[in-house]
Amino acid sequence: MQVLGCEINQARIEGWVRRLVPARQPFVVDDDLVAGRDVDLDQRPGMDDLDTFLLYGKRRLWWLTEDEFSALDAALRARLVRHQAAVGRGEVPSVRSAPAQVREAARAQADGHRFVWWPHLVAPVADEVVLEFVRRGWPDSLPLERVDWARAAKRLPGAQALAGTFAERSGANCFATVMAAAGADVADEWTQVDDFEAWLAARCRPVATARWDDQPGTVLVWREAGHAAHAAVTVGGGLALNKPSQAWYTPRFLWPVARVVARSRFPGGRLERHRLAD
Repeated sequence: MQVLGCEINQARIEGWVRRLVPARQPFVVDDDLVAGRDVDLDQRPGMDDLDTFLLYGKRRLWWLTEDEFSALDAALRARLVRHQAAVGRGEVPSVRSAPAQVREAARAQADGHRFVWWPHLVAPVADEVVLEFVRRGWPDSLPLERVDWARAAKRLPGAQALAGTFAERSGANCFATVMAAAGADVADEWTQVDDFEAWLAARCRPVATARWDDQPGTVLVWREAGHAAHAAVTVGGGLALNKPSQAWYTPRFLWPVARVVARSRFPGGRLERHRLAD
């Protein structure tokens, strides 16, 4: 089947469900929520949890299984779930948004208005829930047939294999995608800014205008305060390969260059262009 224009199989969906609804979940807490409890607040999230639950920045986390959560008294469960919504922890949906067959169970979980997914709750609707999550807010990747891959391969030998695919896990970021498209063996790695900058300096030369955007091998780099913040690469025909984030749920999109530029803007950002050497 296709999701966001990318071919996937059932095994991929099942892996996504485990990432979206892990058996043990992090809850952002303050002193009041853990008062009088012996709670280890030092465990840090892995990259999959970091991206699923939007836990960027320093957070105090209480890790709970479904059984541990259910054993809390109803008032504390309600306070805990409301706090997640208030602090912007990811995946605290409204009861009204839940599929009809699990809505009553979701309503009974906490305060009747918000809830969190657990494996037992999501099981009857898992595929529906995870596919809606992955599709949220993104236009589809374009068909691979739109690109002359033989031409693109002269500068981007790895691009065709990457276009329209999902990474195996979180961490595979925009810098890794650009470098892997050009032949580096980093497709599923979290590539640091310094490593990308070194690669950019070694493999590319700056260009001043957008006249190269229709050609394969133009590296688009957005900078913030002088530091690389995002990157994509053109593959020819006015199209570019772009992975919007390091998250497991954002694929390596094949989009028009204009869409990549529009989607990658941010306050204070500055776009520059570089050409891969022959």
